[in-house]
Amino acid sequence: MSTGTDNLTAWTATRVVAGREIAVKLRDKAFIGSTIFMLVLVTAAT
Repeated sequence: MSTGTDNLTAWTATRVVAGREIAVKLRDKAFIGSTIFMLVLVTAAT
């Protein structure tokens, strides 16, 4: 009996975890604010 996880490669697992992390981070207002601040800072420095 196969559970469906037999074909889960390391790359697929990495993509799933990264997708979840990005989704959680995008809901965090502090992360969004600091990301925008850093983008403005980097853009102004160039």
